[in-house]
Amino acid sequence: QPYSGEDIKRILTATGRVSVELENARLYAQELSVRMELQRQDEQKTEFLHHVAHELKTPLTAIISSSELMTAEDIVNIPIEQRERLLNNINRSAWLMDRKVGELLDLARIQIGRLELNLVPLDVADIIDDLTSQLSSLFKNKEQSLEAIIPISLPKAKADRERTTEVILNLLSNANKFSPAGGHIAIIASEKDNMILFEVKDSAPTISETDRERIFNAYYRGGSNEEQQRVSGLGLGLAISKSLVELQQGEIGVVCEEGRGNTFYFTLPIWIDAEKSMETNPVKER
Repeated sequence: QPYSGEDIKRILTATGRVSVELENARLYAQELSVRMELQRQDEQKTEFLHHVAHELKTPLTAIISSSELMTAEDIVNIPIEQRERLLNNINRSAWLMDRKVGELLDLARIQIGRLELNLVPLDVADIIDDLTSQLSSLFKNKEQSLEAIIPISLPKAKADRERTTEVILNLLSNANKFSPAGGHIAIIASEKDNMILFEVKDSAPTISETDRERIFNAYYRGGSNEEQQRVSGLGLGLAISKSLVELQQGEIGVVCEEGRGNTFYFTLPIWIDAEKSMETNPVKER
């Protein structure tokens, strides 16, 4: 039986009310989701501030206690070995604080778009040799082996030396912290698809799929509560590294194999000098 005009009017009225209620429900769900996300971010920032205070207080306490010991009595009367140990403690703690503050400043510059890069032809072997030499004692303390594999014929990368060093330092530091004592860490550089590929292979427990999805987010610290208590950090290193790599036209990621550790990798463009660039892309005369 065909609908009458009155039936159609009632149906349109009912569907109009239903659509309004559905839209209200959608807006409410959206508002609830936004509210929960803001609450999560607020809790995350509060936790982050707690970590910042803790991370800065620990080395500061070491600096204060070491300096107090040195000023409590005549420094001449302190044995040379103890004096060197106290000075090394102050130096190491100050360096650690400087690095943490540097991470915070880098994050702020990245977020407001004021991080400047100085792209130059970068000798990959040079910076990796410098870093492995600087970090050798760090790995020896955990009886870990650190291996660098770099082909002699590897071309130079188009990158910012300071920022690239920072990325590699973050990855090697994480490999050291999360790999067990006696573990093996390797850093490998190779050429792939007109890019320089950097790989840092560790022997740490396999990163879970949940952590893999968020591990490059700022403030996020993966692992169990026990691991988070055991391993220091602000949860900024990988997030900053991701931004620094992408600003240099590269990519960063992680590959995990059960029982075989994790491989963090990133890429940087190969440097092409002016002559090579002219040969590859000749200028056409108009």
